[in-house]
Amino acid sequence: VVAAEQEVQDMVLQWMEKHAPDRFNIGVDEVRTLTPGYEHQFRFADFADCPLKLVALLIQEDVVLMREEDIVEGGMEDFGRSSVESQMEDHPTGKRHVLASGLSCFSTNVVKRHMLPMSGIHHPSVPCFQSQLQHAMNRFMTQLTPQGYYRHNYMFQDFDCVLLLDHPWARHVCQEELQSRSHHQAADRSARFSVAAGMGFFKNVRGAPDVRREMRLRCEYQTLRRLPKNTNFIVFTIKNYVDALQHLEAEPTAALALSAAIRLKPKGILYYQSMGREEAQRAVLGYLDGIVSAAGLKPWRGVVPEPWERSAEDDGTFAFAAEDAARRAAAAKRRRRMAATVLVCSAVTAGVLLWHRAMRPTSSKSLR
Repeated sequence: VVAAEQEVQDMVLQWMEKHAPDRFNIGVDEVRTLTPGYEHQFRFADFADCPLKLVALLIQEDVVLMREEDIVEGGMEDFGRSSVESQMEDHPTGKRHVLASGLSCFSTNVVKRHMLPMSGIHHPSVPCFQSQLQHAMNRFMTQLTPQGYYRHNYMFQDFDCVLLLDHPWARHVCQEELQSRSHHQAADRSARFSVAAGMGFFKNVRGAPDVRREMRLRCEYQTLRRLPKNTNFIVFTIKNYVDALQHLEAEPTAALALSAAIRLKPKGILYYQSMGREEAQRAVLGYLDGIVSAAGLKPWRGVVPEPWERSAEDDGTFAFAAEDAARRAAAAKRRRRMAATVLVCSAVTAGVLLWHRAMRPTSSKSLR
């Protein structure tokens, strides 16, 4: 693993020397950072046992090393599908990719996922990965070359900070953020995924105006490449950006693309993105469609069923149970609204009857 880490360090330093000589002064024994506010001197010898740590101190990205290996008994952390039979079923190439080393503070917690294969990293925490992506991802990573590949994903959140959870590495590189932000201290994944009222990133969203005011778009850009020398390792980098969703008002075609992507996603993923409640789905898509319409474009509606018209598959993740809870909560809310409506109608009816009775003309006999 150290040899692979050293290869990554060498690749990063070569790139810096070529593309950013004004930010880094690279010598034989050390590297100096020249960015105002982040001026440091790092000796290579101090990182001989963990070259990846130096890499993470030089770039604003999470860095992970995945080791490609044959499927054998053991050799990784135990999890629900760690048996040889399950591993062979999950990895059609006969190869698995295990998280052997990494540092992160913006994406996944590598400490919790250390020595887990891709199947254990994603399942059962990520809906639809096991049922729809596992085999394709295994083939993709097995065929990966040093030329590399990049991809991105996205989610929504209701705060500006790029730190999502309080990962251990964040304490080394984001002290100021950790001191000034409190959201990470109470970060609770179950609360993030919850469809209960007052929980999750969409807890304050009831309609399109709330989306504009509250929501941020979080984009995660990733690169993957096989190391040229230590070819059984794949280096995986992750860079996160957070921007107010309302900035899409200046880019209506991007709003159109995002609305289409949301509508095309499997239903379970929406729960992973904290957008499991129908109210949140309608609010986000309503806001994005409004941006599209205001620009004279046609919203991406009616092409596929809307998210609230579909169901999450029972794939062994939390999404199926979350959807059941969301539907029961929605049904209870409708019953409460119906009861309130009936109560109001009954009160109005009673009031009208009393008014008519009071206004009824007095009989002629009583007048005499």
